[in-house]
Amino acid sequence: VYFYTVYGIFQHFPLFINKKFNKKCISSIHDLRFLKFETNSLRKYFSKILSKYLFKSIVANSHTILLPSDDLVKLFNENFHHHNVHRSFCIPKLQAIKNTPSCSIRKIIKEKYFYFPATINENKNHLVLIDAFSNIFKSYPDVKLYFSGSNTNSALWCEIEEKIKKLSLDKVVQHLGFISTNERDVLFENAVASVFPTKKESFNLGIWESFRLNCPVIISDDPELLEQTHDAALISKVDDYLDLALKMEKLLLHGKTRDILKSKGLNRIINIDKQSLLSGWQDDVF
Repeated sequence: VYFYTVYGIFQHFPLFINKKFNKKCISSIHDLRFLKFETNSLRKYFSKILSKYLFKSIVANSHTILLPSDDLVKLFNENFHHHNVHRSFCIPKLQAIKNTPSCSIRKIIKEKYFYFPATINENKNHLVLIDAFSNIFKSYPDVKLYFSGSNTNSALWCEIEEKIKKLSLDKVVQHLGFISTNERDVLFENAVASVFPTKKESFNLGIWESFRLNCPVIISDDPELLEQTHDAALISKVDDYLDLALKMEKLLLHGKTRDILKSKGLNRIINIDKQSLLSGWQDDVF
């Protein structure tokens, strides 16, 4: 059984498989974010303890654990005991892309813009990116910033919207909502760069989609992001909006740097595709 774990009721799915069929799962864990929580309040402390308790159900009922980074393997081994832990992840396959943008996207791709596809979540660091973009906008008023993804009905998104208005960026920073795969690919293909200022991150599919679609990438120096990109991205200091702004400005000004990153990104996805245990597994099965 191959099982991709998510939080919530599926914490106990490996246990169900074990009890029902007397078989253990191969569990691919996307992240261990709950172990990285800053327990600066009693509520967060107990939340972390509960998450760890529930997660032990997955560990106990898994024959093999697959994790997307060496950093996560180390964190896992520090907190759990398991004889069979491996680093592996599945990346999008290279293929010919033929995209026909919608009318609204067609207007956007004629502009200079940065793109960040991510669920509205605290660790994604949207607020840091907005501060960085605010600095960029002072010198480059024709540049825009686009978000896409879900969870725009959250308290965090209200805080983000408030900041955008406070900085008078509401005409140049826009959240496109939950868009189609086709529209997202077009946005990657035509962006100045995709930006991932995240921290306490794990495997980030958006980075690999950027590589596949020839889009330059900027990341924070979160250790797991560094493992994914190697030298195929510009790297900014996590939570440092001024450093992030400098990296964004560099890609606005230097087309040669963007071309180098595009080439390195394509090479990265080709090379890692040969090494990744799970890449293309669905083609073999189905």
